[in-house]
This record gives sequence, C-alpha cells and structure tokens, in this order.
Amino acid sequence: MKIGFGYGVIVKALRTRKGWSQEELAQNVHMSRSAISKLENDQQTLDVPTLMQLIQATNAPEVVVAILCGMDGITLMQQLMTLVGG
Repeated sequence: MKIGFGYGVIVKALRTRKGWSQEELAQNVHMSRSAISKLENDQQTLDVPTLMQLIQATNAPEVVVAILCGMDGITLMQQLMTLVGG
C-alpha cells in the first residue's frame, strides 16, 4: 500500500519535531538524505513500510492513527506543530 502525495509535510514535521536534519533522519531510517528530501517535497510516494520506519524512529505513533482515521496532511501538520509549539 502506498500513501499518495501530500504527506511530505508529515515527514518534515516528524523530522523537525525531533530536531533532526534530513541526514540524521536518513541515518535513523536507513535511507539516503536524498530520499528523505524527495519524500518531504512530495517527489516520492510514501509507502507503508517507510512510514512505519519513520514512526518508529521518531517515536510518533499518533501519526499512524491520524492517517488511518483519515485526517488530511495539512490538519495533521497543524496538530503536530501545535504539539511542538510551532
């Protein structure tokens, strides 16, 4: 299963919430920095295994719940930014 475009904002919010650079996130999920950049810029489709790696690395299981409950990317980003004070 692949998650359509528009979730780059979620990937970026997960990363910035941890205070990580793209390189640091890439190392934690065993991807290249380029792949992280493409995900964040909606140039690459986010698949479920990759999403799960991101969730585990950033310790943010609430993101999966929000996605599965049908919350759109913008609303999810707003909620995440509220949690981190952004």
